Amino acid sequence: MKHKYMILVATVLATCTFTACMDDNTEPPVSQDDGVTSPVSIGKANMSIADIKKAHSSRMVNLNEYELVENDEIIEGVIVANDESGNLYQTLVIRDITEGSTDQFIQIGIRSSHISPFFPLGKGLRINVKGLYIGNYSAVPKIGQPYITSKGNPRLGPMLFNLCRTHIELFDVPAATQAKALTPIVADASKLASHENYASVPALATIEGTFTDADGEAIFAPDELKDDGYAVNREFNLDATNKIQVRTSTQNEIAYTALPMGKVKLTGIISYYPGSGWQLQLRSLKDIVVVE
Repeated sequence: MKHKYMILVATVLATCTFTACMDDNTEPPVSQDDGVTSPVSIGKANMSIADIKKAHSSRMVNLNEYELVENDEIIEGVIVANDESGNLYQTLVIRDITEGSTDQFIQIGIRSSHISPFFPLGKGLRINVKGLYIGNYSAVPKIGQPYITSKGNPRLGPMLFNLCRTHIELFDVPAATQAKALTPIVADASKLASHENYASVPALATIEGTFTDADGEAIFAPDELKDDGYAVNREFNLDATNKIQVRTSTQNEIAYTALPMGKVKLTGIISYYPGSGWQLQLRSLKDIVVVE
């Protein structure tokens, strides 16, 4: 155990050296011509997203735990969320496309100032997780690398951008598969009545209701209301008694947008945070549809 702890500490420190502990600096822009992902096959998927979550379930239960993947564990899915607006910072979400598998999602963290041009929605993504870390960040299953926060806390953050070249392969998927993957689940009050476990999140979902604070002037994420995570939670009413938090990072196009009044339909990545319950993060302004 001591030996493994020393390896982890060394890895975290090395990651911090290259990433400046994740707080202020980002890597310089990379041209698509530079070859972001693997130019050759990284091998066939040998497990589903559900399989890999279950295999590392011990690191999904307790908040912010993770472990190094030491074997060739290859999964694939369709990209259903990226950082197009900046709200899902350095984050991709892929959805399982393995035939006959359980409908499952997982986050992949990639350290770059803007990854959506290289990882568009609807593209197939295959990743060999060997040499990377898997666990959870704020109770959401994730693949990435450790880093140290400004407060000295170890967390599972994004993988270094250059590792995409050796660990990730992109491919095209049939139109029908793509359409199915990009169709969100409906997360109404009955579905959100309880949170089962790590298998429940993340997910691409749609909710319908009204914002408590919508008055024609209030915006999604004013800087003065941000929390320690540089984001703002806005209460969203699914019905008269059930609510969910819509979480928006500051300093992006959604943050400065006025909360829509009346009934709206929102699509985004839904997750569950112990202590505060369900929350949804929009992918872009296109995820907001006024119903009435």
